[in-house]
Amino acid sequence: MSVQPKHIFIGGPNRSGTTFLQKLLVLHSEIKGGPEFDFLPNLLRIYRRMKTDFHLQRQGYYYNEEKLRVEWYHFLRGMIDRQHPPAPPKESGVLRTLKGGVSEPAVPSDEAAQSHQLGDRGVLSKRKTQNAEPRTRNPEPGTQNAEPKTYLSEKTPDNIYVARELLEIFPEGVFIYMYRDGRDVLNSLKKVKQRMKQDGKQPKLKISLHHEAMRWNSSQKRYRELRKDGRFSGRHFAIQYEALLRNPQEELQKLMAFLGLELEPQQLKPEQFGSEQTQSVVDTVWYTEAMYRQPFETKNIGKWQQGMSWQEKLMANVLMGEELARAGYSYSTVALKMQQLLKGAKIK
Repeated sequence: MSVQPKHIFIGGPNRSGTTFLQKLLVLHSEIKGGPEFDFLPNLLRIYRRMKTDFHLQRQGYYYNEEKLRVEWYHFLRGMIDRQHPPAPPKESGVLRTLKGGVSEPAVPSDEAAQSHQLGDRGVLSKRKTQNAEPRTRNPEPGTQNAEPKTYLSEKTPDNIYVARELLEIFPEGVFIYMYRDGRDVLNSLKKVKQRMKQDGKQPKLKISLHHEAMRWNSSQKRYRELRKDGRFSGRHFAIQYEALLRNPQEELQKLMAFLGLELEPQQLKPEQFGSEQTQSVVDTVWYTEAMYRQPFETKNIGKWQQGMSWQEKLMANVLMGEELARAGYSYSTVALKMQQLLKGAKIK
């Protein structure tokens, strides 16, 4: 009987290095992960709405707060956990359609019968692991036939907006917040926009630097709110993109200690592994294969200073100055004063 993995959820502003961080994690022999599950944040927003006092009272015939959490645990885990998929129906009358239109009763396989087991109302049942066989370490990241992992990691930038819901539904889960200088975020998005124009297959998404600057501010505020929430103390960790590039071994050791794991050598050599080996999705717009195979490059820090026009720099400093200061980034004091003046004008 396999041990159930713990869940890691990664979130942060777009273009802050969340893909890079996910790669570094899944290179570890005890962590499994795939591409972004695009719909996860929106699904959690539905959960958030369902558990408001108004809907709990109105929908009381169907669920209460605890039942809602348990059912969403089952549902989301079934979607993102490919190692331990939900067991198939055990009724003998369930039919499986075979090639050629012939049907026969579906018989659960031994593997399915040994899939994840949940106690009453979805609480993970306790297991005795003293006699469990030693876990074989997987030397090849991304191997399809790898042994079950200790952690399952899911990375979607917008997870930051539903971090508390994720930690509530997954009581064994942890959240990792990845952040980067907001001006480098905007500069990176400018490049994405340029690649979109050159690519005929990608949908022409509208990327507004003003809008993305406000989203960066919002992400920073959301993580501060998470830190203040005593319910999730000790279950979240923040890592700065710039610090990771400058001191990869030190920063990764801190992160792995948080997860209760040892840092492994391959995690310090990301350039040796491609997207196929880590089961990631790479395109020609958001992430190219060459970008995915980059090592720890400090040259990626501060590119906004050359890549943005003076108007864009001024806009970025005015819109994000306060949050940049909170995060410890240098900023224009003139721009910060302009931001404060604008706030005062709005109040009046």
